[in-house]
Amino acid sequence: MKKVFLFFFVFIAIQFFVDVVVNVAWTLISGESLQSMFAEMSGEKTLTLNSNRIIVSSAISGILTLFVFHKKRWAVLTSDYLRSKPWDVVMWTIVAALGIMIPSAYLSDIMPELPDLSKDILLTIINNDYGYFVICLFAPLVEEIVFRGAILRVLLTRFSNHWASIIISALLFAVVHMNPAQMPHAFIIGLLLGWLYYRTGSIVPGVIIHFVNNTVSYIVAKLFIHNPDISLLEIYGGNNTHVLLSVAFSFMIFIPAIYQIWRSTSKSANS
Repeated sequence: MKKVFLFFFVFIAIQFFVDVVVNVAWTLISGESLQSMFAEMSGEKTLTLNSNRIIVSSAISGILTLFVFHKKRWAVLTSDYLRSKPWDVVMWTIVAALGIMIPSAYLSDIMPELPDLSKDILLTIINNDYGYFVICLFAPLVEEIVFRGAILRVLLTRFSNHWASIIISALLFAVVHMNPAQMPHAFIIGLLLGWLYYRTGSIVPGVIIHFVNNTVSYIVAKLFIHNPDISLLEIYGGNNTHVLLSVAFSFMIFIPAIYQIWRSTSKSANS
C-alpha cells in the first residue's frame, strides 16, 4: 500500500508544485504583484481566473507526471494491447461509455446538492479554445496512467479480491478531483475504468471511456454554457417520464456492451 499512497501524493504534489511555479512566473511576466497573487492563493482576495494560465499549468503538470511515472517505471507503457487488435473491445467500450452518461447524470441530479468547488475553473477552461485538449485529450491519458496503470496495477497484486482493488482505486480517483459535486460521478466512472483495466490488463479501454465521457460532458457544457447547472429534467422540458425512459434506454445500451466486453476479454494478467 505504500506504493499506492506514494503514487497518489506524487500526482497531487506535481500539480501543486507546477501550479505555484506557473502562477509566480505568470505574475512576474505580466508585471503584477506577487503579494496580490499570494493573497488570492490564501483566500484573502478574490481569485482571478486566467484560462491561459490554467491550461499552461495543466499541460505542464500532465507532461511532468507522464515523464516521472514513465521514468520511474511506475506505469509500464507498451503497445502490446493494441498489437493484439482488440477492435471488438474498443467498439463495445465506446458503446458502454455512451450508455453510462445519462444514468450517471441522473444519479447526480437526484442526489443531495453538493458544493461545486471547481465549477468556475472548469467553465473558464471550457471557454478557452484550447480547453478541449486539456480536458478531453490530456486528462484521460494522464489520469489513466496514474490511477489504473500505476495505482490499480499495484492494488491488484495486494488483494485477492479484485473488487477491493477496484473500489479503492475508484475512491482515490474520486477524492483526487477535490470537488464534492464531481465525486459521485468520478467514483462510478472509476469503478467502470477499474473493471476494464482488470479485464484487459491495459489502460487503452479506460482512456477511450475517459475520452468519450469528458468529450460528451465538454460538448454539453458548451451547449449550455449560460446554464451550467442544467438538469436532465430541464433538458427534457420538465417531462420526468422522458427522463426515466432515457435512463432505461441507456441501460439497454450499457448492459449489453458490458456483457460483450466481458465475453471478449480474459482476466487481467494482474489478477
